[in-house]
Parts: sequence; C-alpha cells; structure tokens
Amino acid sequence: MNVLIIGGGIIALTAARELKKRGAERVTIVEKGVLGREASFAAAGMLAPNAESNGTGEFHQLCSASNRLFPALAGELLAETGVNIELDLTGTLFVGFTDEDEAEIEERYAIQKKAGVNVVPLSGKDVLALEKNVSGDVRKGLLYPDDGQVENRKLVAALRRYAELNDVVIRENTFIDRLVIEDGVVIGAASGNDVFCADRVIMATGAWAELIPNNGQWGAFGPRPIRGQMIGFAAGDFSFSHVIYSPRGYIVPRADRHVIAGATMEDVGFRAEVTPNGIAAVRKAAEEIAPVLADATMNESWAGLRPFVSDGLPVIGEFPGHKNAFIATGHFRNGILLSPITGRILADLATTGKTEIDITAFSPERFSAAAAGQS
Repeated sequence: MNVLIIGGGIIALTAARELKKRGAERVTIVEKGVLGREASFAAAGMLAPNAESNGTGEFHQLCSASNRLFPALAGELLAETGVNIELDLTGTLFVGFTDEDEAEIEERYAIQKKAGVNVVPLSGKDVLALEKNVSGDVRKGLLYPDDGQVENRKLVAALRRYAELNDVVIRENTFIDRLVIEDGVVIGAASGNDVFCADRVIMATGAWAELIPNNGQWGAFGPRPIRGQMIGFAAGDFSFSHVIYSPRGYIVPRADRHVIAGATMEDVGFRAEVTPNGIAAVRKAAEEIAPVLADATMNESWAGLRPFVSDGLPVIGEFPGHKNAFIATGHFRNGILLSPITGRILADLATTGKTEIDITAFSPERFSAAAAGQS
C-alpha cells in the first residue's frame, strides 16, 4: 500500500509510524515547511485529559485512552530511536487563589468524582506540601495522579528519527495546492507540476486544513488558527515537581529544571508572532501561580497556531464525499496528548477502512448531519 500524508506535525508523524508498523510499503509525508515545527513544536507537551476537561463525554474518553498509550510509546521510541521523550507521570495540580477559583474547583471535583476520575482534593496547605514554591495565597487544589507531560520537541525528534530509519519518504518545504481526484476517488495530491500518487491520502495539516482546495467539501468544519503565546524561564534557585494549572495559565517544569509557562488563546488568523501584551499576560499568570518566577530569567518566547473547530472537538475520519481520503484536524490544545490514538485510528482507516475505536462524535459527517437538520 502507498499512503500519502499531507502535513508534517505530530499527528502525521504518529500516523506514519503506525502505518509502517502495519506493513505499508510506501509512506510519504509532504510538509509545507519543516516537519514538526508548527503547533507540535510550540506546544508544552502536557498530557492532561483530566485537568483540561470535566471528566465526562466522548472527548474525555478519547483523551484518557490516548494518555494510557504513552508509557508503551515512550519505551518503544527509546528502543527504536535512542531518543528519550522524557515522559513524566508525576501528576498534575490544578490550583486556585480566589473565591471564583474555589467555586470552580469544588464544581470540578464534584463532577469528576461522580464520573470516576482519579482526582484528589487538596487544601491550600496540602498544595504547599507538594509544591513549596506555589504562592502562599493558594486556597484549594486538585491533584490528578494520571496526568503528566512529555517533552514534545523530543517526541517530534523521536518520531522523525523513526521515519528516517524506516524509509518514510519526507518532502519538506512543499505546499500541496490540490487533491488529485478521479470519479470521486482521491488518487493523490499535487504541488504545482509535482504529483504524488497514492492508494490512500491522509490530511493532517492542522490549522492550515482549509488551505487545501477541495471544491467546498470542508463545509462547517474547516478549522481556524488560535494563537498561543508562551515563555520559558531558565533554571534557577527553584524547582517544581508537577505541571501546575490555574484558571488563568500553567507552568510546566522540564527535566533540566527550566520552566515553560503559557498560554494565550487569540483568534488573530495566521499571525504566529509574539506580542508584548501576550507575553506580559503569560508571565502574570505564571507569577500568580509561583511568585518565585518574578525573579527568574525569561530566556525564550514563542507562539504557535492551534487548529480549532467550531464545536471544540477534533475532526477524525473519512473525508466527506471522497473515497480513499481521511482527515485529522481540530485537536486544538490536545494535539500532543491525542497523537498516539489518532495515529492508530488513521492507520486503521487507511489499512482496513474501519477502526474499533468509536469516533462517531469526531466524524466530519457530524457537520453534514447538523446542516441537514437546519435546512
């Protein structure tokens, strides 16, 4: 089987690995820039199905199932490539500092406990016992022992290395400007006069999905970019053991003791630049969580564009109206977390035409059904 993957982010790379493991003869990744250098590179690598949701519904189930795949993935990639992706399963803290934060924490705990989420309620004193550098103003918190993080840039590096070692064809700096379609069947894609023929085509182009001409088939689910600005602090005389959220931001400690803080959510189109106001907002949220960071050296700032779909859910499934083509986009803040399971789903669909994972809630067909119901 010859499979073409359009897009070179974390979803594309995991799908390529899964396809090669299932015996695909030829897998080609075509990326408009450099592999993994867009949203996948800009992410914080948090694995937080519980800290970022209320613990109910199909989306939480998908995120939780993907989270459980990371220990095996980390071990396999280390053996396959020699790259340690720095999986950290210490757990994640959600902390609050105001009356409104306390109310949110209490509501979250009630919903998640009822849903069976592994969550531990904490007093402010409990939080400080776990993380001495959190602000003394902390009132309450929640500990999610099943959440964690991965070093996303090393994950990208490991997956790229796997691709190189396993004869995945990589074409960078190549923009796909059209799909090649015959009688409703996608038989490849083209970049100018350069045509890539394939038995199956997977579109994993993130926020840029709408830029692939498709005769209007995207309909209502075309994703739009949401900018997230982030900063990094150099290692200093402080340390943290957990990823720590508040309702206004988060901090992520890395193995080398530097700290990442994020992130804004800005609907500004395809503008990935860093702004003074954005960086100031991120730093303010980080310092609220841990005042010790006020004296830390900020040594990095960056921005990424996350693909957001109108109903907030990813789009995964067969491309509407076309055979042999599949799409995965709209992962928004959870692209790293959802990469293992999305890669499996795409490989399932490309090789067998079906998957045992229930993706009904994420199918592109949901928008067609909604449109039909409104007409």
